[in-house]
Amino acid sequence: MKKSIVIAICSLMAFVGLASNAFAGTLLVTDSVFQASKAEQVHPTEITGGVFVPVRLTDAKICVFYSNTTKKGDQGQIKTDVTVLHRNGDVTKMKLNGRVKKNELTLCKKAPKLRPGDGVAFETTFADMPRLRRRTKSEDDMAQFAGFVASDITLEDLFPEPEPPPPPPQCPDPDPNPNPNPNPNPNPDPDPDPGPTSGPLSAADQLAASSLLIQSTKTQLWRFKGNNPTIWTVIGPRTQLGNGPGGVNPNTVGYGNTIAAAVSNYENKMGGLPAGAGLSERDQQALVWYGNMNPSGGPTSIRRDTGGTYHGEFYRPGRGAIHQGGFGSIAQVVDWFKAQGL
Repeated sequence: MKKSIVIAICSLMAFVGLASNAFAGTLLVTDSVFQASKAEQVHPTEITGGVFVPVRLTDAKICVFYSNTTKKGDQGQIKTDVTVLHRNGDVTKMKLNGRVKKNELTLCKKAPKLRPGDGVAFETTFADMPRLRRRTKSEDDMAQFAGFVASDITLEDLFPEPEPPPPPPQCPDPDPNPNPNPNPNPNPDPDPDPGPTSGPLSAADQLAASSLLIQSTKTQLWRFKGNNPTIWTVIGPRTQLGNGPGGVNPNTVGYGNTIAAAVSNYENKMGGLPAGAGLSERDQQALVWYGNMNPSGGPTSIRRDTGGTYHGEFYRPGRGAIHQGGFGSIAQVVDWFKAQGL
């Protein structure tokens, strides 16, 4: 099983559209994302982070995970000093060291008993790491490191097997006797519907959001932590798992600073989605709020499943992964986000 997923949101991915099963455990994560911002830059050499333990954990694991998208998949050594600061003043230390293989590294050790008020610190150094490169305007090398504490969660929960990709579309043979008339309708509507033109969301964003979240299934509209790499991230029916942010292949994901741009970027990479239409006033207002929400706390997702219902998902430090499904509209998902204090 290839563990190609970014831990920063692996708890979220365990129940979003790229995987099907949820889990009922505890996952505490500290993570950092590195992205090439110029033609070539040196990989960071060290990083620190920590998590606070809010509940008693008697059978937990302490793990580190690393992933990158560079072409030198077997280069680099990672050394992590883990310090458990118990609330009674005791200190437990352990080391998690290893080499990167196939762009990834996952190491785990059994944790001591953890009680509310304990803390776990991760001090990590990187050696002989490949440089991060900007390959094209829309494709950058990325790397991510995460330290995490997991209890009652298996590796299968954290790294679910991807669903098989859908079969390629079957294109019919061209008609040997095409109709020479480009408009076979003898009575065309002289005043066709120009599409959505009113409301708080632009017409282009309405069309794109409708195409993604109403006319399609197995799709998601994400706000990544800190708008990294852009404000909007689009997961479509043909998105594939990989080593990019969110555990997906960045070449199969749409990115953009508007919904329309992100959907267009996805379609340019993976093919068109069904044509969209207008959105209700409530759905428009919901997406405007979603675009203006503060993304610094962690990733957030609106998902439409294969049955056509909607799910809301988010991950926040100290709260873990939170999920609620069965909503009937985009607006209902956003109402739930607001009720969670996002």
